[in-house]
Amino acid sequence: MRITQRQLRQIIREELVSATLLAESNSAPLYTGIVLSKGGVEQLREKIYELGLIEQIEGWETSNIAEHGNEQLNHHMTLTPGALKPNDPLRSMLGEPIPLTVVSWGVEHTLGAAGWRVVPPEGFPIKSGNPHITAALASPTVKPFMASKIKTWEPLAEPFTIMGTLAEVFDRRDEIV
Repeated sequence: MRITQRQLRQIIREELVSATLLAESNSAPLYTGIVLSKGGVEQLREKIYELGLIEQIEGWETSNIAEHGNEQLNHHMTLTPGALKPNDPLRSMLGEPIPLTVVSWGVEHTLGAAGWRVVPPEGFPIKSGNPHITAALASPTVKPFMASKIKTWEPLAEPFTIMGTLAEVFDRRDEIV
């Protein structure tokens, strides 16, 4: 059997793609969290304007293009850095829709971060500080985790529910659509 150079290049290309996918699938997740759909992300961004919250954060970024999902705004609530433990009961819920109740808004100008305070369903342990979704940053140099340090939260007049999906997130390609 003879293989042309073109066929050989195609075989090598396919093997490299397979090896890359395998390596990515064997890497550890950045975090485990409740990741919002694109519609949920847009809903939170719209609420910033609808509720007049933009006046508190004039000129801040409420969306960003990030290399990794953990740096995107109005995107997710982190449950834990990395993967769930193998025996964690939440593991059986990966990929399931999860409601989050948005109850308050917080802005910390000294940190340069704003966020939504959320209440996850009972049984969802939070290991990353305040249960929140980072909403806005004062500048590109501020890291989204700063929103976990917000101390003062203003209750919303009308809390609302958004839907997300429990997921282990490896990078932004793991977004829920």
